[in-house]
Amino acid sequence: MRKFWVLTFLASFFLAPPLLADTAQEAGACVLDDSTLIAQSKLEYRDFHYGANGWRPLTDAKCYAQAAASIVSWLVDHQKSLTPGQVRTSHYQAARNFAFAGQREVALVQLHMAYVSDQPKDVSMDWNAYLDAFSAWLENDQAAYETAIAQLQAQAVDENGKKPNVAAAARFANCWNKNYTAIEYDPACEVGKQAKAIP
Repeated sequence: MRKFWVLTFLASFFLAPPLLADTAQEAGACVLDDSTLIAQSKLEYRDFHYGANGWRPLTDAKCYAQAAASIVSWLVDHQKSLTPGQVRTSHYQAARNFAFAGQREVALVQLHMAYVSDQPKDVSMDWNAYLDAFSAWLENDQAAYETAIAQLQAQAVDENGKKPNVAAAARFANCWNKNYTAIEYDPACEVGKQAKAIP
């Protein structure tokens, strides 16, 4: 019964997919039923996140909304047994899939639960600043993005001579008006290409 209500809640966001959604749903290829969610609920963290029966095969099939829904449903069953890092990772992956599906408002909800609540100010990798950059893109907030990228640029370089997540965050600026699939995968969005000012 709990699975039913999770699906009912999430379905409200999928009934009217936005114009820029990157999904395979139009072809009827994406199915996520209660039996699948129940089977997934029995999987431990690693199997669910990296195994053949978890959410990733749905993402690979471009069933992004279903992948996100499966993560949220799985979290209902497992959140109390997970480490804080595992909870954050799960919410972050749900946010990414909602973003792939063009569901920006729901992606924001999940992304806000992926922050490190007790992150030190002098942390070597400013994860929260990267999430700020992601959130700014989702909200089309250019000023907030500039603040986030400045925080990322203030980090010290890591053992590879790079500042963590700066390159990933810069992809948002390079392709500000494109969808999230392009930001993740389009070579034109890569750092090393001519960085564009946010239009």
